[in-house]
Amino acid sequence: FFFQAEDGIRDAQESRGLGDVYKRQIQGMGFNAIWISPVIANTNKGYHGYHGKDWYQINSKFGSEQDLKDLIQACHEKDIWVMFDVVANHVGYVKEDFSDSSPFNKSEHFHPQCQINPEDFGKNQWKIENCRLANLPDLDQDNQQVRQELKKWIQWLVTNFNVDGLRVDTAPHVPKIFWKEFTEAAGVFTIGEVFDGRFDYVSGYIGNLSSVMNYP
Repeated sequence: FFFQAEDGIRDAQESRGLGDVYKRQIQGMGFNAIWISPVIANTNKGYHGYHGKDWYQINSKFGSEQDLKDLIQACHEKDIWVMFDVVANHVGYVKEDFSDSSPFNKSEHFHPQCQINPEDFGKNQWKIENCRLANLPDLDQDNQQVRQELKKWIQWLVTNFNVDGLRVDTAPHVPKIFWKEFTEAAGVFTIGEVFDGRFDYVSGYIGNLSSVMNYP
C-alpha cells in the first residue's frame, strides 16, 4: 500500500483525516503499517519515485515537507507504523554531466557507464554492482563523498520524518558492506529487495540489512 495524492495534502487536519481512513481501512484488514513509495523529488517521468533527482526535496505529490510529517504523525496517533521506500543505488535519467542531480552532481559520484544485461543476473555480480540497471546512472558507494552523503541523507530522512522502517530498493546492486553501514546510520528496521530466486543468495544480505523480502 502506498500513498501519493494527485495534488498533495492540503493541511494537517486533512492528514489526520487520512489517519482515520487508514485506521478503518488498513487496521480493519489486520495490518498495522503502511509502506510509502519513495518520497524524494524525481525526474519528469519518475512518477513512481524510483528516479531520484533532488534527495533533500520532497516530491510535491506528497504535499509539502510539513504535510508529510503531519501524515506520519496522524498515522502514529492511530498506532500505524510508516515505512519509507528508499533508493541508494542510482539516480533518475538526468543530464550526462549530472548537473541537474543533487547532491550527486559530479561524474566521479558514479560508476563508469556500462550496462547490466539480462544474462548477467546470477552470473556476473561485478556488473550487477557496478553497471547501470535500465541505464540509470549508478552511484559509486566506494566514493567516500557518495558513501558519507548517503548515510547523512538517510539519517536526515528517518529523523526528520520519524519513520519506523525502510524498504531498500535494488539491494543486490550495491556491495553488502555498504548496506550494513546504511542500516546503522538509519537506526531503524530495514528490509531489502533482493529480487532473486536463490535462497543462499538472498539470505546473504541478512545481517547487512535487517531482513529481506521473501522472493524465493
